[in-house]
Amino acid sequence: MHSTSSSCKSVFYLVLICILSWEWVRSAPAPSIIVSSGEDVGTSTSNNRPTMHTSVELAKFIAQQANMLNKELCKTPNLCENSLETLIENPLKLPTMVSEDGCFQKGFNKEKCLRKIHHDLKKFQPYLLYVDKHFTSNQGNVELIRFKTMVLANNLKTVSQSVEETTTVSNTQQSTLTDGKSENLWTQKVTSHLILQAFTDYMENTSRAVRHSIKKGKRV
Repeated sequence: MHSTSSSCKSVFYLVLICILSWEWVRSAPAPSIIVSSGEDVGTSTSNNRPTMHTSVELAKFIAQQANMLNKELCKTPNLCENSLETLIENPLKLPTMVSEDGCFQKGFNKEKCLRKIHHDLKKFQPYLLYVDKHFTSNQGNVELIRFKTMVLANNLKTVSQSVEETTTVSNTQQSTLTDGKSENLWTQKVTSHLILQAFTDYMENTSRAVRHSIKKGKRV
């Protein structure tokens, strides 16, 4: 009889503990969960360091994708070997990076460099649109590159407060590209190759420049 009473008490206390534990769990505040899409990190204004690191990886990704597309184009026999003739006949006003831009290790200037890259990435948009229109077999990949390029441009604008929205496409640049429909298929492919080649080089330089700006920031 005594053992039965003790067992009942044990069960009673066990049930009581379970009830109290459940009430505590129910009343406790739910933990906050932050979900990031990856690009949210790149546009954060509260901490520039994640933004810069994200920009490095994004620039590398864009360069890799553009290089892959260019290699796909170059599978066409003699296409890339004879591209210089097309460049001479129809010179493209593609953005380039030179020492005066402050993006190389010697004479590096963070604000000047990021402003230059931001503007140039926007200038590349009509060229990438040209590739998008005429490289139809990989249209989805080109659209992804265009989108990621604008994400990167906005990231760099967030980092550099001196970036101004003054980027415009010159008439010369527009006229160079708007005649694409009248060109033959070969010229369209060669032009797309030249654009992707220059764009890949620019994005590789961008990745190095942004990475260098991070190193310079750590020394300060």
